[in-house]
Amino acid sequence: MNVIGGVLSARTLGVSGRGLLAAITLWPVTIAYLGDLGVPLALTYFAAAETDLRPALLSTALVIGLVQVVVLALAGVVIVAFALGPRYGASSAILAAIFMVAWIPVNLLGRYPNAINQGAQRFRSYNLVRLTVAVVYVAGSATCFLLQLRSVPWFLAATWAASGTAAILALAGLHERVTLRGYQAALVRRILGYGLRAHIGNVAPIDVFQLDLLAVVVLIGAQASGLYSVASSAAGVLQTAAVAFGVVAMPALAASAAGDRGRLAGLFMKTALVLIGVTGVVLFALIGYLLPLVYGRPFQGAVPLAQTLIVAAFLGSMRVLLGGCMRGMGRPLAATVSEVSGLVAGIIALAVLVPARGALGAAEAMIIAYACSLAITTTLAVRAGLPLRRLVWVSSDEVEAGRRLLVGLRGARVA
Repeated sequence: MNVIGGVLSARTLGVSGRGLLAAITLWPVTIAYLGDLGVPLALTYFAAAETDLRPALLSTALVIGLVQVVVLALAGVVIVAFALGPRYGASSAILAAIFMVAWIPVNLLGRYPNAINQGAQRFRSYNLVRLTVAVVYVAGSATCFLLQLRSVPWFLAATWAASGTAAILALAGLHERVTLRGYQAALVRRILGYGLRAHIGNVAPIDVFQLDLLAVVVLIGAQASGLYSVASSAAGVLQTAAVAFGVVAMPALAASAAGDRGRLAGLFMKTALVLIGVTGVVLFALIGYLLPLVYGRPFQGAVPLAQTLIVAAFLGSMRVLLGGCMRGMGRPLAATVSEVSGLVAGIIALAVLVPARGALGAAEAMIIAYACSLAITTTLAVRAGLPLRRLVWVSSDEVEAGRRLLVGLRGARVA
């Protein structure tokens, strides 16, 4: 659904218009994820590990969120005025400020309740909320495409409507009753304590804030930003499996007995390694044909960017999943150290490669950042008691279990 929305916006707005849309929406996303202080991660962890806390968790988090909304919206308005005004003009900066103030509240209002759903492993409700964001945005983008509404504000309205609808569903579908009486001041310290330890690593990933795209937006301009955003969207398909595994892995490990966590982490990593690896090879081979076909010939220049970002996406997917496993094991700082290291490596690589190689240099910098982060995450996981062979090597018992599963599926199909 995200790919379809990207295609519709690219074909409707063109390269420069798509680049302006990316520039405006990039800042609210960056500020919202930077300013949530790891509250969603804490909600997911405690909802899985301490089920009796769920009603109080959400009520307390929403009170925290009210304060965050005010601070983040005001800070965001100031930031976009300086970041977008000089290069994109005052009208674009004003439009970005309006979108900032409107979008941040509905974003947090949807993510906090849905973090409880993830921790409680209510994946039907969790996925309904997440899918709603994509479906509503695609519906809005399709309307713009069909009516030829070639204006960025229409797509911003579709983005806001998508997040707003998801927030309503997230609150309406809760099992826990949300009341002000459920707020617990003592719980604020626990939420922020875990959240901040995990948040440093969660905000450090260079892909969360799309610092590569940000570098292209700031240093190169709208034309290159349009090509890069399309390439990033195409390569992002590779990360869908890693996101799915990560959604399940963190609460599954948090809710399991300590002795079972290593085995579970190994199963998640090995299964994802195969699926994401095969998908990456196929996508790399076909992207030169698929991208111009889907997005149009004006985006032909995004093909080498997409191929480079596919390699980066594979490395990034595996490091995200392994980091999620570490957080589920109650070791958020281990994931934080590796992510901060990758962030530092990425920033240095961007500073060197973007001026020298342009947008392609930004994509190459992502490979360096993700490779560094994955290497450090793996090292820390091994030190935490997860042997490397358990993470990547398929044992004879697992081969036999797979064989029995296939035999059972074959028998069920015959029956």
